Amino acid sequence: MSTWIEKGADTTIASANTADVVFKLECRRLPVDHAAELANGICTLVPWLVDLPLAGIHSVHVAGSQNGWSRPDGQSGEWLELSRRTRLRIRVPIDRASQLINDIENSQLDVAGQNMRILTANVKELFAGTTLFARYTFFDESNHPEESENEFLARVINVCESSGFTPNKLMCGRTQTIQSADGPLLTRSVLLDDVPIQHSLRLQDTGIGDKRLLGCGIVIPHKDTAAVN
Repeated sequence: MSTWIEKGADTTIASANTADVVFKLECRRLPVDHAAELANGICTLVPWLVDLPLAGIHSVHVAGSQNGWSRPDGQSGEWLELSRRTRLRIRVPIDRASQLINDIENSQLDVAGQNMRILTANVKELFAGTTLFARYTFFDESNHPEESENEFLARVINVCESSGFTPNKLMCGRTQTIQSADGPLLTRSVLLDDVPIQHSLRLQDTGIGDKRLLGCGIVIPHKDTAAVN
């Protein structure tokens, strides 16, 4: 299901309040569904992340699943084979980026029985793209398979309107289940196009929905809609 209404674009650029801290890794492999174990490990090293509503931990992605629409289901038992180019990305308020680096750079974690060394980091500013994508979107009040795509998209629209605009081009993508301490979470991917540029960074700051530390609701720029057609 999709909604697609032509509309003009705005070119005013705003400033972001958050940024992605990107860490080099040494880790051989991870299960596809590793979000909960990764979050537990990171929050053990950095417990103050739990108190930051804007903080989020990106699930680790590798070549072949970067667009998030062909990634194997977490229940498949498959593993992600990590390369030297694989990165760990954590979104935090810009004024906490240096503290995050100091707290976890050159640390070591056990994630699902796999040794992960977190190495050097750099800060990547958010880009005000007009095409935005959330790989996993979850709303606390709607964790049931009976919710229709229209109901899900209505929730997304409400979030966008709270950020100051009504989306006119959005697509609902595949569903995936993420295991958590609260049980399985049914997530959906969503893509928004023609996002007014003055609202792009704000939506990336606030995200869409809940469970940000499990990688849900983290909004990133997307090159175009070709990868989801």
